[in-house]
Amino acid sequence: MHDFAQITATLAAGLWAGGCIYIGFAEHPSALRVGVPFATEYFRHMSKRTAPLMMALAAISGISGLYVGWQAGSLGWLTGGAIQLGMFPLTAALIVPINIKLLKVDLDNDLDTAARLHARWGQMHLLRTTIGSIAFPLFVWLLV
Repeated sequence: MHDFAQITATLAAGLWAGGCIYIGFAEHPSALRVGVPFATEYFRHMSKRTAPLMMALAAISGISGLYVGWQAGSLGWLTGGAIQLGMFPLTAALIVPINIKLLKVDLDNDLDTAARLHARWGQMHLLRTTIGSIAFPLFVWLLV
């Protein structure tokens, strides 16, 4: 069970980090290049599909990491698990308020606000990606 939990934590952390990196460096900037109205409409549909997947990956990785850390008495696994689970309050505090505004912004009358929200979302997503992605290389290092 211990080995399975290590692989599960590592795989989920890697998928989470990869998804965040893809969204932040490819998907979101590409949508914005097409235009703020397109990016906003795309965001409204994309976030409904992406959020549950990313939450599941963070939860699986975090819980598995904490389990391994607790069972093995490993501070590294506990740290990685805590980092992954820490994405929930970080997202709730920094990103969800922006998401809510992006879902409600009136594109016909408030394009400047939408552009500012996208810029802020990109910054907060980069912060979340940077912090949360620490768990993956940590878990890989602990495996070898």
